[in-house]
Amino acid sequence: ESERVGWWEALHRASERDLGKSPEDVPNVATHLSRHIVWMCSGETVIYLVGTGIYDEITLAEAAATLVAVIKLICKTKSVTIALVLANLGKVCLAVDQMIFAGEIERMNVESIYKSIKLKQASK
Repeated sequence: ESERVGWWEALHRASERDLGKSPEDVPNVATHLSRHIVWMCSGETVIYLVGTGIYDEITLAEAAATLVAVIKLICKTKSVTIALVLANLGKVCLAVDQMIFAGEIERMNVESIYKSIKLKQASK
């Protein structure tokens, strides 16, 4: 629990000076304990990604942009709100599941991820 609180504090410290000031859908970068932190604001939401090794700032920024683009498709909006994310939480979780498997980023094609979500829903 204390480690999780420590990470929330680290994420907040890394992003606090830029939150609300940076343009929408533009990745921001920081480091903490040799880990890369990328966050992206879209509407009233903030997406945080943290990585090390092969998951450098560029890879994480691309993954954040992909995730935001997929969320916008899922929510059928240009500006992501917390209410829309919560209303479509199952689909958003499927998007993350399609992108990341066993801690590894596997897919970053927006259309491919979105189509696979639609196929999973159709098969239910």
